[in-house]
Amino acid sequence: MNSHFNPLSFPKLEKYVNDFSSILSEEDQRTLNEALSEHEKITTEQVVVVLFPHREGHELIDIGLKLFNENGIGQKWKNNWLLLLISTQEKKIRIITGKGMELKYSEMRCRDIIENRLRPLLDVEKYNELITAFTQILISTKNT
Repeated sequence: MNSHFNPLSFPKLEKYVNDFSSILSEEDQRTLNEALSEHEKITTEQVVVVLFPHREGHELIDIGLKLFNENGIGQKWKNNWLLLLISTQEKKIRIITGKGMELKYSEMRCRDIIENRLRPLLDVEKYNELITAFTQILISTKNT
């Protein structure tokens, strides 16, 4: 792992799942990318996952907003995007939503998803299972 990774200068994101911690297998990444691509085709919601080693003292919200602004995540006129950030060495996690998603994924709902569904998997470093669980939550709430 690169101990000098700067979380404020990511390369351009080109996939739904971006593993800068080099934790996920190629197969896992392919499967997760396909699931999130399918989710976007069905709902138009763009969901991006970014795993990286360490926040280097920065807040996840600041890292996420910079990623959003630099990569143009989501459809501009709908603002329908979700960003799942995972700092793997620190075991920090955050969901950031576009304005168009705030009714469906309120701050309270996101906190509930993290604490009750994702954090237990994060704590035992089951990253593929965590992202799969997150994807399943998204798919199960696509019509709500």
